[in-house]
Amino acid sequence: MLAPTRPRYPAGVSAPSDRGPDALRRFALSLADESDPRDHAGERPIHVSTVAALKEAQLVYSTFARLDRGGLGAALASLTSDAWRDRGFGDFWGYCLVAQGSAEAMFEVGPTLWDLAAPALIVREAGGAFTAFDGSASVAGPTALASNGLLHEELRRRLSAASG
Repeated sequence: MLAPTRPRYPAGVSAPSDRGPDALRRFALSLADESDPRDHAGERPIHVSTVAALKEAQLVYSTFARLDRGGLGAALASLTSDAWRDRGFGDFWGYCLVAQGSAEAMFEVGPTLWDLAAPALIVREAGGAFTAFDGSASVAGPTALASNGLLHEELRRRLSAASG
């Protein structure tokens, strides 16, 4: 089976030195296509992926330890074994991967309003879904699930059942 085609990952954005208030701007600029003049004006929109099957999806999450402490260790093992690929990218980077279509879902336990307000807006504007594990539209934490929308209900159901 061939791996799903993925957009390229922007170079240099995920390095620890790239954190801070300028990181989202650098992320957006890294998506620019030099051959398309609209990109230089920031006019090319990003969009979530169209992957609709978990077996073809890339899942990203904060850290195994935090999810396990939140009672989600078994659910994470089950989800990642059903997925095409998984990676532990935390913070806004995982949400940006979902927004640009490089990953199908990002989930975590423990974030707060200031961690989630901007990523929720970015994911939703890119056509994705963003909720707490219980399905509420809250961005106040303590759980967060962002997806391309096509896999959202299945992931939400499985994470919600595991988190009680």
